[in-house]
Amino acid sequence: MATKKVTNVLTPNELQLLKQTITHFLQNPDYATGEETGRTFRSLKFGQPLPLEIVIRDWRTDLNEGTGGRDERNGDCFKTYIELCEAGEVNPDDLQALLGDIM
Repeated sequence: MATKKVTNVLTPNELQLLKQTITHFLQNPDYATGEETGRTFRSLKFGQPLPLEIVIRDWRTDLNEGTGGRDERNGDCFKTYIELCEAGEVNPDDLQALLGDIM
């Protein structure tokens, strides 16, 4: 059972990259295509806001001439995604609290 805080799982550099990536995404957000894959977001419909889990997993700040975009399982913070979500260190339901912890 995941019980750790995000700030106890990630290094300061990983937290900084995560903050930069999320901030970049929020400046030019993307929305669901309806074809996303993953454990907690299989039911996304076209146009819905993306869950934070997808942003952490897929968002790349260098795509689309710097406006950013998604590259499935190859985002700037994919390593962080593995640590937080797939390794079970942090409950995916607690990811929304992450914004308050690092922003």
